[in-house]
Amino acid sequence: MVVEFSKRYFNYKTNGKEYIGDGRELLNTLCQDSSQIYDYVFHDVFSGGFVPKQLFTTQAFQCIQKLLKPNGILSLV
Repeated sequence: MVVEFSKRYFNYKTNGKEYIGDGRELLNTLCQDSSQIYDYVFHDVFSGGFVPKQLFTTQAFQCIQKLLKPNGILSLV
């Protein structure tokens, strides 16, 4: 819903891949294939009144670091 609203109301566009789903499952899958690295990772998990602890572990951030280019940006939204 966040992406759909961003496209509709804020003219959000991407020229890359969007991944929407369970964040920890996605990280586990993406970290298995280290051939893909990214310029940006938007860590948008602050909804629903709680923060999922499994996305704030050392392992989760190590995976994100592995997925980012050397000058890549992690944005906590």
